[in-house]
Amino acid sequence: PRDRGAAGWRDRLQRDLLERFQQANERAPLDLALLYVSHFECSRATLEAIQAAGVPAAVLCWDDKHSFRERHVGWPNGQEPLVGAATVHLTSSVECISWYASRGAAAYYFPEAADPQVYRNLALDQDIPVSFIGGWYGGRRELIGNVRRAGIDVHCWGPGTEGGIVSRDEMVRIYNRSHVN
Repeated sequence: PRDRGAAGWRDRLQRDLLERFQQANERAPLDLALLYVSHFECSRATLEAIQAAGVPAAVLCWDDKHSFRERHVGWPNGQEPLVGAATVHLTSSVECISWYASRGAAAYYFPEAADPQVYRNLALDQDIPVSFIGGWYGGRRELIGNVRRAGIDVHCWGPGTEGGIVSRDEMVRIYNRSHVN
């Protein structure tokens, strides 16, 4: 959808999101709308419409530390354009709390967590010096390149990386095999 020829997709997404929200809110009044979005997926107007219906909107973004002000020519993105359009902004970065607060928005530290039944010690040999699992966006490619140029052996998995996409089970094995992830 980042292709400029598909520009109408974002307007359609806003209409669909609001339609589904309204249907759910009519079936049973919602106490909260929790959205994991950036400005790429959700407009200020959409958040404002949710709140106008009397439902607080919490926007969650675990990528806000590196994408807060992100700009793509011709495309909206990042968290900054949404600041203040939600009741509260949830972030896994303590540093970002002040970014939201400096713009007069409520923010709450909402750390990531993991299921200990899934992400557990498998007692595997640690044969990977450093691993990275994730998408190749923001400054990640540049960061990994800098780390590699410094002589650190980083193995990467995820969309666009040399290791490609891995299953959750393989991800757990990679974590266990890594000295540092």
